[in-house]
Amino acid sequence: MPIHFARLPPELADAALREPLITPNERLAREAAAACNQRQLDLGRRAWPRPRVASLRRYLHTRFDAAANAQLLSSEAELLLWRDTAEPSSLHLAEWAAEAWALALAWRIDPASSAFEATANGRLFQRWAARFRAELKAGSWISAAELADAATPEAGDLHLLGFERIEPQTADWLARVERAGGRVHQHEAAESPALSECRLRLESQADEISAAAQWARQTLTEDGAARIGVVFPYLAAAYHAIDHAFGVEFADAADAFDISGGLPLTEQPVWRSAELLLDHVLEPANPAPESLLRAPFLDLPSPLSFEPTRGRQPFAAWMARFHKVLQQVRWGAAAGSVQHQARERVGDCMDRYSALSQRPNITAAEALRTLKDLLSAQEFAPERPPAPIQVLGYLETTGLQFSHLWVAGLSDANWPLSPAPNPLIPMELQRQCGIPRIDHPSEGAFAQRRVQHWRTACQHLTTSWFPAEAEGGEACSALIRPLTEVSIDVAVGNHRRRRHPWLALAPEPASEAAPPDQATPLDAEIRSGTSLVRDQAECPFRAWAVHRLGVKAEQSMELFPDALTRGTVVHEAFHKLYRDHERPFSDNDVSTAVQATVAEQLAHTPARFRANEQSRIEAIIHAWLEHEAKRPAFSVIGLEQDAELTMPGARFFLRIDRIDQDAATGAQIVIDYKTGAVSVNRLLDERLVEPQLPMYALTDERIRAVLYARVGDEEIKLGGLGGDSLTLGRSPEGGWDSLRDRWREQIAALIEEFRSGKADVAPHHPQTCRYCHLPSLCRVNAIMAAP
Repeated sequence: MPIHFARLPPELADAALREPLITPNERLAREAAAACNQRQLDLGRRAWPRPRVASLRRYLHTRFDAAANAQLLSSEAELLLWRDTAEPSSLHLAEWAAEAWALALAWRIDPASSAFEATANGRLFQRWAARFRAELKAGSWISAAELADAATPEAGDLHLLGFERIEPQTADWLARVERAGGRVHQHEAAESPALSECRLRLESQADEISAAAQWARQTLTEDGAARIGVVFPYLAAAYHAIDHAFGVEFADAADAFDISGGLPLTEQPVWRSAELLLDHVLEPANPAPESLLRAPFLDLPSPLSFEPTRGRQPFAAWMARFHKVLQQVRWGAAAGSVQHQARERVGDCMDRYSALSQRPNITAAEALRTLKDLLSAQEFAPERPPAPIQVLGYLETTGLQFSHLWVAGLSDANWPLSPAPNPLIPMELQRQCGIPRIDHPSEGAFAQRRVQHWRTACQHLTTSWFPAEAEGGEACSALIRPLTEVSIDVAVGNHRRRRHPWLALAPEPASEAAPPDQATPLDAEIRSGTSLVRDQAECPFRAWAVHRLGVKAEQSMELFPDALTRGTVVHEAFHKLYRDHERPFSDNDVSTAVQATVAEQLAHTPARFRANEQSRIEAIIHAWLEHEAKRPAFSVIGLEQDAELTMPGARFFLRIDRIDQDAATGAQIVIDYKTGAVSVNRLLDERLVEPQLPMYALTDERIRAVLYARVGDEEIKLGGLGGDSLTLGRSPEGGWDSLRDRWREQIAALIEEFRSGKADVAPHHPQTCRYCHLPSLCRVNAIMAAP
């Protein structure tokens, strides 16, 4: 069933298909449109006109007469114009100036009025507004605050829903609608007293957020049809904490909740990476800071070299330059869904800003600073589907209806909120014009209306508060004292006080201690590669930490490729040679394959290093080909061959370096390239710490040998284990088939260990811990030193 939070009378829902239904904000417009559509579905209709529901601002936009030779500025364009017209010392007040302009027009205050001369800030705004108005006129633009004066009235019926207050400018526009032959109908949102109300005390803001998330989860579990609202007056300030708490509580049902608002674009990780790079381009550091080198979302070239950013250019030219720099490093190309959305928003903003600014030529630093300021004013949140739980700010419940509502943060120190008059309009002028929420009496009246609204906007109301730390407040707001006080355990059954996410999701109580070497048994099928079996054989704790907890080794940044990377390059060179060229290989074939590999894999290294690596790898390959020429006749039938091994309770996805076929017997031979030291004897150990080749052998009955190809600087060698009919590799005791059966039993035993939860700190060999990344987690040194 579609989810919506607005309840409309049937006649209003039907009228909205023919006549405009206007709301004070986008959220109520969205919910009212959903209610209209639900009404048509309930009537059994399969098609109907799109409801004419819109917020006041969006509706006025549609009625704006474009023939007036004026262009409507977007909010970004308007803010940029306020910055462009600011005096140098008042640039930081641009957002206040935009708000003052909107208030002045909404409440019919002339910015040129002598009343502004009463204060220094008023005089500042008066000069600023004059320059802003002149730029609007010169550019044939209008601001969003002027829409009501420029929009063309629509003859016919017009419906207003959820307006608690109508400013003089809006009232004038409605009067114009009526003079044009239209009729204005005002509708109040459906409200009725709550069936139950209560208040409760929490110890801190963190406790309150966690309790509200738990309550929302329990309420939805008990009533799947519930329409739940959670209101935080401090939503913007505590967005991270609120998002985290609800994300933890709904880890298995992320689509169950939606959080209003968002965070500034400048706080998104994908932008922070871009910012590090652009800062470096403006002021290059040698060497580049580690924070830049480790930044995600950037494919950095080596050396870091970009065009200089000296001189002065138009803002649009700098935006184009910044775009080019970000394209060079494939910024955000591999970003996940959320960061991809953020990257697209940043890119769109940069494109829009490029066409807006009328400022004279500026430096790159000034352009970047302006870009950061503009992006910080852009709120971003990932797109989410409609959800039964809405996490909202205190203004966003207007016109909405909930089955269950929790309103947080209602202490005497925090509610009513502190007044927030605009500092650029003289206080006395704001009082004379009736601008709301500018002093304590008007803020108190507003807070009282909000509480009364919440008490009639739901069936079940829960309010909460916590003692203010700084102010020393120890009581709830006087506006909720009439509500029944209950304990947290009554309001939130099985309440957990600020528990760690892992503990919160654990199926057993934390008081039930598990054996120190035993993890929870695993019921699900294992899906992995060979590393899981190898880690379990080398140390059960490592397998548990890496493959159950996901504690992966963090790869450190290196100025030059380490042994692992260099080995990968050799491996890839062999692959290119055998894939792209026919045997027998010429010297040119070898050179071509190695050159392509080095250019691709080591592009970020100096040319001298690449040349040395090419010579080294060519020498290795030539030595290998000479060694391989002594083998009995064979053909290469598989390169980087994908394979699958199914065992009881596990499925492994493998990639075999190379498969040859013996010309005499038709047997298949697996070859695995190794640039480091290897020992065939480890394939015969009682505990199979090198399971890779054995697992390859079990994928296909036709495989009759598994061999290591040692292709290092110091040794070229081919060795392993094989069937009696093959001259390659030594024959195992008991024969090849017996060895395969033994390997299968060993691997099955290791799988069973992992599935049963065996996770003791038991390294197979002291060398096991040498390169392990988990000593601080397993405390192996302390364990081994214990008597």
